[in-house]
Amino acid sequence: KRCGDIAIGLDISPDMLHKTRESLWGSEKDTPLVCADGKKLPFENNTFNSVVSVNSILPEERLDAERMFMELHRVLRSGGRFVAYLVSYDYGTKVINSGIELKRDPANFREWDTGGWQCCYTKEIIETLMRKAGYSEWKVEVDVFSHEEELEDAKRIYQFDFSQTPIEEYFLVARK
Repeated sequence: KRCGDIAIGLDISPDMLHKTRESLWGSEKDTPLVCADGKKLPFENNTFNSVVSVNSILPEERLDAERMFMELHRVLRSGGRFVAYLVSYDYGTKVINSGIELKRDPANFREWDTGGWQCCYTKEIIETLMRKAGYSEWKVEVDVFSHEEELEDAKRIYQFDFSQTPIEEYFLVARK
């Protein structure tokens, strides 16, 4: 089934899907939510006009990140857009330089987060993943989260005051 302009939420965690469902209102309450692994999406080839991912491509292993990028490419229609926020490995270096302890695996560009190891990204890693997955064009920029509400949310989750080291992530826009 082609989904056209219908939004679909996806997460590997049933708990996160439950929290998502609770946060929806009005007509959004009818948004389909799918529990699935990003390495094997339960959709046919060329299904979506666009895919948006916000800090969701965080596997423990780099090969799994590659699989996820390839799966997203597979489900996009020709000319479709992939938009993502990706955790910046470079930002972690700034956090450490500001005196915060952060467990890292430099050989694999991973950091230990609240749920375990997660792959982070550099611009070079993103560009390599895009080429391997077969995207025709892409643009990668650093985005700085400095809005008070964003910083408060991050402080609540991580028990760290990000006001001195505003969060930086990679913003990716690509076309199949």
